[in-house]
Amino acid sequence: MKISEKWLRSWIDPSVDTVELCDQLTNLGLEVDGYAPTYQHLSGVTVAEIKSIENVISADGKSVTNCLVDIGTEQVQVICGAPNVRVGMKSAYARDGATLNEKDRVKKARIYGVDSDGMLCSGAELGIDCDASGILDLPEHLPLGVDIKDALSLDDITIDIDLTPNRGDCLSLRGIARELGVVNRLPVEETKIERIPSRNTREIPIELANPVSCPRYLGRVIANIDSSASTPDWMVQRLIGCGLRPIDPIVDVTNYVMLELGQPLHAFDLANTRNGIVVRDAKVGEKLTLLDGTEVEFDPGTLLITDGDTPLAIAGVMGGERSGIQNDTRDVFLECAYFSPGAITGTPRLYGLQTDASLRYERGVDFGLQRKAIERATQLLCEIVGGEPGPVTIAESSEHVPADRGITLRKERLAMLIGERIPDEEVEDVFARLGFEVKSDDASWHVGVPSYRFDLAIEEDLVEEVCRVHGYNQIDASDPSASLPFDVELDRVSTSLTSRSRVAELGYYEVINYSFIEKDLNDRFVPEFQAPQVENPIASQYASMRKSLIPGLIASARHNLSRQHATVRLFEHGKCFTIEGGHTVQEDRLAGIAFGLSQPEGWTDPQRDIDFFDLKGDLERVLSLLGTDVNYERSNKAYLHPGQAARIVTDAGEVGDFGKLHPEISMAMELPEESFVFELDAEPFTQVDARLAEYVAPFPYVRRDLALLVDESVRVQDLCAVIRDELTDLLSELTVFDVYQGEKVGVNKKSVGLGLILQDRKTTLADATVVERMDSLLAKLAAEFNVIQR
Repeated sequence: MKISEKWLRSWIDPSVDTVELCDQLTNLGLEVDGYAPTYQHLSGVTVAEIKSIENVISADGKSVTNCLVDIGTEQVQVICGAPNVRVGMKSAYARDGATLNEKDRVKKARIYGVDSDGMLCSGAELGIDCDASGILDLPEHLPLGVDIKDALSLDDITIDIDLTPNRGDCLSLRGIARELGVVNRLPVEETKIERIPSRNTREIPIELANPVSCPRYLGRVIANIDSSASTPDWMVQRLIGCGLRPIDPIVDVTNYVMLELGQPLHAFDLANTRNGIVVRDAKVGEKLTLLDGTEVEFDPGTLLITDGDTPLAIAGVMGGERSGIQNDTRDVFLECAYFSPGAITGTPRLYGLQTDASLRYERGVDFGLQRKAIERATQLLCEIVGGEPGPVTIAESSEHVPADRGITLRKERLAMLIGERIPDEEVEDVFARLGFEVKSDDASWHVGVPSYRFDLAIEEDLVEEVCRVHGYNQIDASDPSASLPFDVELDRVSTSLTSRSRVAELGYYEVINYSFIEKDLNDRFVPEFQAPQVENPIASQYASMRKSLIPGLIASARHNLSRQHATVRLFEHGKCFTIEGGHTVQEDRLAGIAFGLSQPEGWTDPQRDIDFFDLKGDLERVLSLLGTDVNYERSNKAYLHPGQAARIVTDAGEVGDFGKLHPEISMAMELPEESFVFELDAEPFTQVDARLAEYVAPFPYVRRDLALLVDESVRVQDLCAVIRDELTDLLSELTVFDVYQGEKVGVNKKSVGLGLILQDRKTTLADATVVERMDSLLAKLAAEFNVIQR
């Protein structure tokens, strides 16, 4: 929205310059995009006097005047075609290179064989009035050579304000002046508006066929106007200062009142208005040619102003060409209405007709302003174009007109939201300056909101008003207060999410399956107890709540396999039912399935399928998150291959099982024979001992490799356990790099190759110490497992 600073200061004139004035507006929430002189594009135009004239007849018989013009410093020759030119007349002279607007630049020209050094300008060409019938006739007392902007006091500033959609009350000079009055503690010089007495008895009947969309409509006939009158210069300059182009006195008055008070108005030529006014929705197929010459066909539901049968205007948007003001208009019907915002919203965009009026109606108009606005417009019209005003006709549906509202603001709520307590008397002073009625008790303020602040509806709206008027910069900054209590020391952490991420990092894709499966399949994998049954399953195969994640993963793997994915790695994290203490409970599980190639195809390495040890290696990566020793025992799960199955055990108990899927199940489920699965209890990953970082030891390590011959019944895991116990203080790393069985080691024997990394974190490890500790270890292994070192 653009406003004239001069016009604004006629309402309220704080003792601040333009810069400070704009800063005040911005701080009030009315953000100023910029400001500039209203006539900044007008340059090189000065006061001049016509000293002599000579008529020149062109070849086509047209008469123009060759004028000798005194511009103060010299006399120049100018060709002029204006009929009002005369000797001794003072006018506006635009020299060569002068600019009249953003586009036009004056240049020397040769007209009818005579050189014209510049031009004499009309008020319309300068943009200071609407008269284009002749050159500007300036007062005789103006000195020659003075810039026209200084001579006519064209020193206004246009301020461009970017209003937020909720501040429709500030789409007027009056609304902005109210805001400045609040911050500067100054009264606003309201325009005195009195009711205009009737001078004719003519009334136009008004019918509200859609009172929800238009609950109030005022109209008045003004007869016998002088359509030849001109808009006064002071009004033209104020309109230009607000970015509007003067058109004619009647339209200019309606625009002026809209800018002044914020209430749009519209004037109809009464001669083209037949049967009164009916405000109704459009009918299918109705059309109207608008003031801008475009023809629109209305969608049903568009709110129209009609004379009963024929559309006259799109309500709140634009009038029709047929009922518009003409040069010979004698009688005017003046409209001033309240349209609900919802009735207008969307209509301008539907027809591509965004106007100043529609902008105000969409954002909201003061529902108590209509009578004042029509009286103000009548007053100005009578002053400018004369006429005989009739009585104001009012059509109203009181049940649909918005009512004055009250809002309660709790004092504690205000203090909590802004972070500090403002004294009660200051808050009440803010409300009083805003024009609100306020009553206070110990706990709250009860605020009566005026009709022009239709944007205020809830308690938080009043908090915002207090803050912006009190000043956001006056509120002390305070750090947010939040308590983060710890009931116990943070010596245990959750790695639940990390475990899922770790599995994903290993190349597995996460799936989410239904929590219910076919009962027979459910019992085949976990036959030990009956799972809860679904009373109304979505299908017969989804009748049983799952007791394991494996069946769902097998189904997902088979789905992928049937779509030509030969290598599959999937995992799922979810809940399953189990038995605990004789009761059926749910627990979190982490499970996976894998088959196909162990690594992507490539020319550097031979291809092989995933095997038991690939899966075991993946699980070791995941189980390392537990930060504890992990042991493996033989698993007795019926769905696993009896020779390639293991149970995972820690000091805290069983963690889960993994291995090759039983061949019978692989065949029945149409999966590859080499299919491997795992299922872990996810609970151990939710509470893991926090690990403390250790410094890297600066002392060198010693590597010792052992090749041990043992009976084939001896588990490598047991050998490793003894080694860890014997070398706890020195063992940094233990790896199994070879297991061999064959003719070279004898029947029922196997050779196990172990690599040991030994390191003392406090001192350099001596060879004697290493020899002593290794001899002791070998003796221990020989005693327990009959080990022979090869």
